Amino acid sequence: ALLEFSRIGSIALTGKVSVSVHGLARRLIVDLIVHHSPKDLHLAVLANSNEAVNRWEWLKWVPHLDAFDGTTKVQRLAFDPPKIHKFVEWLHAEYQNRRGRLDGYGKAIEQPAILVILDDTGDVRQNPDIALIADLGTTVGIYLLFVGGRTWPHECRARVELLDDKHFRLLETWSRDSRPVEGGFETLAIEDCQRVARTLAGLQIGGAQSSAPLPASIRISEVLGTENLTLEAVKSKWQLDFPAKEQLQFPIGVRSRRDHLDLALLNLLPEKADGHDVGGYDAYHTILIGTTGSGKSEFMKSFVMGAALRYPPSLLNFFFLDFKGGAAFSVFENLPHVSGIVTNLSPELVERGLNSIRNEIERRQEEFARARVRDIWAYNTRRDSQPMPHMILFLDEFARGLADFPRLRETLDILVRQGRSLGMYLVLANQDVSSEVDKLLNNVGWRIALKVAKPEEMTAMVGRGHTIVTRAGQGYLKRGDEVVEFQAGYAGLPVRADNTALEEEFTIYQVDADGSFHKFFTKSNSPSLVAAAENKERQLSQKEEEVIVDILRQATEELQIKPAAKIYLEPLPKVINLEQVLEDSGIQPNFQKNHWCEGGSRNRLIVPIGEVDMPRECRQEQLILDFEDQDGHLWIVGSSGSGKEMVLSSLLLTLAQINSPAELQFYMLELGAGDLKQFESLPHTGAVIR
Repeated sequence: ALLEFSRIGSIALTGKVSVSVHGLARRLIVDLIVHHSPKDLHLAVLANSNEAVNRWEWLKWVPHLDAFDGTTKVQRLAFDPPKIHKFVEWLHAEYQNRRGRLDGYGKAIEQPAILVILDDTGDVRQNPDIALIADLGTTVGIYLLFVGGRTWPHECRARVELLDDKHFRLLETWSRDSRPVEGGFETLAIEDCQRVARTLAGLQIGGAQSSAPLPASIRISEVLGTENLTLEAVKSKWQLDFPAKEQLQFPIGVRSRRDHLDLALLNLLPEKADGHDVGGYDAYHTILIGTTGSGKSEFMKSFVMGAALRYPPSLLNFFFLDFKGGAAFSVFENLPHVSGIVTNLSPELVERGLNSIRNEIERRQEEFARARVRDIWAYNTRRDSQPMPHMILFLDEFARGLADFPRLRETLDILVRQGRSLGMYLVLANQDVSSEVDKLLNNVGWRIALKVAKPEEMTAMVGRGHTIVTRAGQGYLKRGDEVVEFQAGYAGLPVRADNTALEEEFTIYQVDADGSFHKFFTKSNSPSLVAAAENKERQLSQKEEEVIVDILRQATEELQIKPAAKIYLEPLPKVINLEQVLEDSGIQPNFQKNHWCEGGSRNRLIVPIGEVDMPRECRQEQLILDFEDQDGHLWIVGSSGSGKEMVLSSLLLTLAQINSPAELQFYMLELGAGDLKQFESLPHTGAVIR
């Protein structure tokens, strides 16, 4: 016979022999925990009878109770009245919350089932809240099992009576049409339960909560390993071969395992590339959501630091486009992997940044067409000595960008469809789950949710059953049906001092019957040693992020690796110093130290007058006019206020510095507002005619 909790609801186990009743209860519970994952079934025990601890202490090892997880709101293995009372209050609140989340058809939204075992003296089970849940809890996935005793709420929906030490009778009291069902039962000894619980405690269940708590904060040096943050370590790493299976895997923080912390990795590898198994997830793009104070900018910085330490600029580049403006990415200005940073709200600069992305898309498409390959993987297989680097594009507050710059949508559409083959991957960051985010969720493989403002935003990002995180840098990483909770590394702290004088601190805990910890022994350093170390650390002003960038820049130089090719350059300044232009050109002026020089270069009609901007080619160079080229004439055209007079002034003054009056003379026809009159005093000027 089967006891279907999901159909029946609350059940009372009763009989004249207490040993048999509790033996059957143990058998039922073991069957449940063996056949149901901790992410599908949560257990709780409320027991204040004389033998409660001896009967139920074994359950503290079962992952379905999370007894060792210090982050749970209530103790789910409760033996004393205060903890029992607190749990009943929580259970009633959880029931009300679940009732409020019923869908339009009165069905419970998918979430973990909760089974509460009550082995009490009779006081707990008579609580009105318990009676309510015994009656209606089944509608929201909350079930009660009353073990022993002769009384229980009349709302209890079924009763199992033990007729002797082998036989039972089941009566479903909730249904008028129910008929008693009789059968045989088996019991289970506490010793057998101990062995099962200990075995389950060592299993890592996919998606289940683990007992190793995440740290409240963690340095990026602790995430990546201090041994990897040296110049020699980076140079050694970068000189290794990077086969396809070892690319595009980025550490973003630490995640919990059953008994330790492990790296949380974001993997952008395809499952197959160029006909070969690469072993990725076919999840190429990422959406990152985090409200104010969530640590979103710091998360992206840590992401970049970890990726840049793994891969040289020849294999991986970054591009940043910040639609909210700010200095979050300014630390990367000297990072050799960076192809461009756009952090200004000026519409002209944003359009320029979007043009840069489109130019890079077209450049890669043209390269692949010339090489007759379909994607970057095939291209790099043929050109392994000079591979095309993969590029990750960070677009912060992209929903604002879509609202203000319609051209962005077309660019995103191209990258969503062709990004993998082009080797261009999106990390789209936003403060909230807007309609624009909703439209893109189905087109990205990775979802990252930091702290959000509303529960429905967390649900939209990673599904139901995940509470809103509260700490900066804490969040959930979702790919497919797998959700991982992590804590991102923080790179903005000062470099930690060399605290070799400090010994490793540790604490030994005693685990009580209900799973709570009590300190048994603590090894700590003396206050004077700790104070000296903290004072030394405060004196170090350089941040870890600055040190990492310096190491990466130095490694690039010493290994003679070319920095990332720029795809975006800031526009030319509004004012350019004319003397600086002449000095940068390498052309020596003839007039120096208040007199004309004899001899020198005879290229007197080659004149630098400014700089020219070529954003498509991502080049900026000097604008040099050669009057001996072509027919030697120049036509300057521009509307009123465009700066024609400025160009003419720059031309005349530069020519005057390069040539002596004996080598060059000016004759000017002034038919305008009289701006040329100021050049009458030049020794080169023959006349200004009006």
